[in-house]
Amino acid sequence: MKTSSPPSAPDRLVASDLLQILAAETMMAVPELAATEIGQLVSWSIAFPPGHFPRLMAPGAECQWLAPEGSLYGSGDAMRLEGDIEREFQELGGRWRFLGHGRGRPICFFTYPPPNSMDRPILWVPKVAIGQSVEGLSVTLSLQRGLDPIATAMNEWMALLSSMLTPAVEPDGGGEVLSLTAFPEAALWEDWVRTTSQAIADRRFDKVVLARRFDVALSKPPAVPTLVNRLAEANPRCVTFALPHHQGKVVASTPEILASKRGRQVIAHALAGTAKRHDGEAESRTAADQLLASAKERLEHDVVVTTIAAQLRTVCDAIQLPPGPTIMALRFVQHLLTPIRGDLRAGVGLLELVKHLYPTPAVLGFPREAAALWLESIGDQRDGLYTGVAGWIDSVGDGVAAVVLRSALIRDCRAVLWAGAGIMAESLPQAEFAETELKVATMLEVLRSL
Repeated sequence: MKTSSPPSAPDRLVASDLLQILAAETMMAVPELAATEIGQLVSWSIAFPPGHFPRLMAPGAECQWLAPEGSLYGSGDAMRLEGDIEREFQELGGRWRFLGHGRGRPICFFTYPPPNSMDRPILWVPKVAIGQSVEGLSVTLSLQRGLDPIATAMNEWMALLSSMLTPAVEPDGGGEVLSLTAFPEAALWEDWVRTTSQAIADRRFDKVVLARRFDVALSKPPAVPTLVNRLAEANPRCVTFALPHHQGKVVASTPEILASKRGRQVIAHALAGTAKRHDGEAESRTAADQLLASAKERLEHDVVVTTIAAQLRTVCDAIQLPPGPTIMALRFVQHLLTPIRGDLRAGVGLLELVKHLYPTPAVLGFPREAAALWLESIGDQRDGLYTGVAGWIDSVGDGVAAVVLRSALIRDCRAVLWAGAGIMAESLPQAEFAETELKVATMLEVLRSL
């Protein structure tokens, strides 16, 4: 396809310039877009080198994904798959047509529900996707070719782009918190922890992760783009995102990467073991040292490391384990973190990795089946994607899958938050209760500040 090249001079462009450039470029792409077969998925991409745009944000996007390595935004559904998304994504690759130039790669977003959910995995290709990193900015426009004229799709693309780049009218943010109700309350939680600890001491399983739900009523619907941006500022080492879910939005700022794949290289985070992060640096350092020295916390962490490493060995030619965990410091908590690297065998994709690794002992327990049965027996029910998986994957199979932690399901004036704690034989109910309170503190702080 013959197109004009994107600007190469270091001029700093603004959103209105981007719309004008894309409108002109898509006009030149009409003949090839029109030649696409009916029913075929086609994506057209354009990439801009670093320096052309200041940090571009898309506050009107339906999907936001902010990570240390860059940001992604998407709106609209060009194609949507449900169920066996690994197989369907592989089949999709054979009938996906790519046009354009530069580094821009079409992407999909995907979600996997938590283990006890009746929901199905979902993967969708956004009609408009914007990506920005140190490598520059890319825009991808996608559609499943129908009988409508190409001009109809072009108009929709431009309308979506305009809405994505335009801040929504969100007066007064999210208003005040009217009520906060938690389940289970302290007494039932104490019973859960004691009975679970005893079951572990009786060798019924090695670890179980219990969860608490926090229902928040707000005076006004929260401004989700603002919520996402403030969460990302509060925890810059986390992946922070907002994705559509059940007529609402799942918003999360999660510290745990289930798998990050680039070529044949994969990184998986083993994250377990928690301590408070204090206002004073000296106090936080002392708490971190105690966390590293804690036999209980190290055992909980080692269960996760051992399990993830064993699962990676089934799909990798080699893995690399550091000598011990490091500290991941967040706004109110700090965790034991062990990044595990692997060299994938040829043909192993990101979605296959998700099926191998998920759920980890850090979100469910170990062994998986025994932990899941225990949670069901005591009535630990989760929704809103909490402890599920969310991520993105590009057209060559690279991407990121993150565990949905420190999350909230936002619907109108209500937010449902979740927090969990890994239970071992030595767990103390009050300490685990305090851990769940710390884990929701950042989300509550930001909700109250909107």
